[in-house]
Amino acid sequence: MTFLHRNRALLAFVGLFLVGSLVQTPLYDVPRLTMEVPEHKSVRRKAQEKSIHDNTKRDADGCYHVFIDVGANIGVHGRFLLEPEKYPEATVAHSVFNNMFGKPETRDNRDFCVFEIEANPRQRKKIQPKADAYAKMGWRYEFMNVAASDHIGIMEFNHNRDSASEEWGFSIKQLKELNSGTEQVPTIRLADWVTEHVAKRKLPQKLYGEYAPESGPKILMKMDIEGSEYVVLPDMITSGAMCELDFVFGELHPKFAPITFPETEDGAKTVRLRDRDEATEYGKSLLSVINNARNCKTTFKILDDETYLHDGMPLPGQEES
Repeated sequence: MTFLHRNRALLAFVGLFLVGSLVQTPLYDVPRLTMEVPEHKSVRRKAQEKSIHDNTKRDADGCYHVFIDVGANIGVHGRFLLEPEKYPEATVAHSVFNNMFGKPETRDNRDFCVFEIEANPRQRKKIQPKADAYAKMGWRYEFMNVAASDHIGIMEFNHNRDSASEEWGFSIKQLKELNSGTEQVPTIRLADWVTEHVAKRKLPQKLYGEYAPESGPKILMKMDIEGSEYVVLPDMITSGAMCELDFVFGELHPKFAPITFPETEDGAKTVRLRDRDEATEYGKSLLSVINNARNCKTTFKILDDETYLHDGMPLPGQEES
């Protein structure tokens, strides 16, 4: 009996939860990135009603548009958004950003927040200098050195000897012929963080760029988490967090099958994908639910932009005179 036959009930349950109001789980204790921001002025009544009476400080308070880079690697996608002129060959990313937020000449980086979520602690030395340089510009580009998951806890990740590729393969999957060590990485429940810290954010009083008034504030996500998407996506769907996003692009990784996600201490069930075909079909089913649910605005497309693997572009203040 295949994984999909054994889990038809799960997929039906996923579809059911996408219709109507969804129950949200309580906020967990996440790394605090909150910055002081002014109280927002109504830009879209629905957003105002969600936050005007709530004094909770959230990581995305004061952000009009939000880009969440889940599986950020060295954090270059955030740079594609903030400094597009330095990356002319990143055409896939530019197309996504332009469709979501308008062209660069009408955007202003002070209206954006970029969250770079990356599990690999070795990438701090690549991402944190970007965050520091952009902070000096008044731009919000935040590094979160945690793993995206469907629960709070600790997960073991593997360094898979691909430093020449900026450790693209840092993953829960151990590639035995390449493994060069493990890391114990703290996890966040991504669905909770999106719901509580981004979707419920207080919008800014003032906008600096020019955006189509009918479009309103946007939340864009890139997801490239080397196999963990097979537990993160179902949790995002059933919690309702997925439908808070306007657009998601990224990759699935059936090549990592067989892959097992063991039962967690808080009761999350074991998920086991036995081979590449099973993982492929499961991934297709998840995307079908996301893209075809009538009461969910979100679209997920298989896209990525792997140009500028090593970045190589100077940060603001480092350009040659």
